[in-house]
Amino acid sequence: MPILPVDVQHSAATYRTEQLPDGRLGLRVSLADVHGITTEIAERTAAEAPYSDIPDFWTRARPTHPIAERLARIGALDTLAPDTHPPRAAPADRRAPPPAPHHGDPHWPDGGVADRRTPGSARAARAAPAERRSRTAPRADFSAAPVAGSAHC
Repeated sequence: MPILPVDVQHSAATYRTEQLPDGRLGLRVSLADVHGITTEIAERTAAEAPYSDIPDFWTRARPTHPIAERLARIGALDTLAPDTHPPRAAPADRRAPPPAPHHGDPHWPDGGVADRRTPGSARAARAAPAERRSRTAPRADFSAAPVAGSAHC
């Protein structure tokens, strides 16, 4: 069963099944799953649908500005203005690429040591050159200096 995204034209305040053009059933994600949306706004948005365009949606659904922005970001308003932006990539295409390997890279914080631990780990610190281990300025040696108010002054 395909999962259908949030869409202000089709989503309800709760999850529901929807028949697809090919006859299969799909599960439509609810408006209530939008972060920060109240039950009142979700129910009003579903009850007032369908909308002719974004100003019509704004006038009749009366969402808060953050909720309207969030709906736009997740693509829930795409059917209201289909020609205003490029088509969205499939969810699998939006994943971040894997991080590049750093082993042997002298610019990596662990000095290029092939260490699978995080760069700030104790093992990475021991493997780093001594001048990079110290994060504080060298301390002055005051052991031979006289102490004010002592008998040696």
